[in-house]
Amino acid sequence: MEGGYVALDATTYVTGGSKKVSAILPADYKPVLIQHPATGRIIKVATQQAVAAAAGRKTAARSSGAIARPAKPKGPDDDEQLLDRLVDLMHLKSPEKFGRAWLRALADQVFQTCHVRGDHLRAVAKAFGWPAGAVSTSWYGGRLPKALVDKLDDRRLVLLMFDLVFLDRGYDRGKILALFGIKESAERDWVIAERKKAAALARAARTAKASAAPKKAVKPAAKGKKK
Repeated sequence: MEGGYVALDATTYVTGGSKKVSAILPADYKPVLIQHPATGRIIKVATQQAVAAAAGRKTAARSSGAIARPAKPKGPDDDEQLLDRLVDLMHLKSPEKFGRAWLRALADQVFQTCHVRGDHLRAVAKAFGWPAGAVSTSWYGGRLPKALVDKLDDRRLVLLMFDLVFLDRGYDRGKILALFGIKESAERDWVIAERKKAAALARAARTAKASAAPKKAVKPAAKGKKK
């Protein structure tokens, strides 16, 4: 607004953030009333000097408040120190070599931690030769099939955990595939080519079956009797 005035309902950034002019002025500030030349509406305004002075007071108050607050103690807090201690104890108490029981327990933890879609778990069951619904999940988490998992050797148990992490990673799963030297884009092209080949073979089989089917003899139309 021209003339060195600012409307009270206008937005200002003099305090470092977006605020209404009326919000930074003191409560007892008496606005100036100006009539809009076109509409005749009465507008409450403040002088730019008053706005600048009010902004300066608020900035000074924030600065003094920041100085008055006690500084955060240096070093970790209780939770950070506890976390450090727990991890250190895990390293201290770990065995020289993780045996079967450790891997088995870890597999259960990985399954509980990963949030794999139930319909994607069918790929895991298929890869291990398990029944289709052997690995399932639910709203409450689900559980690995103990009888089937207990039969896996250490290598396949680790592979199961890789499967679960892979299925949980979504669009970031390329990092897991890279460990195995697999490129998803190349495998997608292979799948599409195989599906096209299977569709072509199915069409050819249907055509051959239709061609080999014996044709039904067409009976000649009956001649009408002469009167």
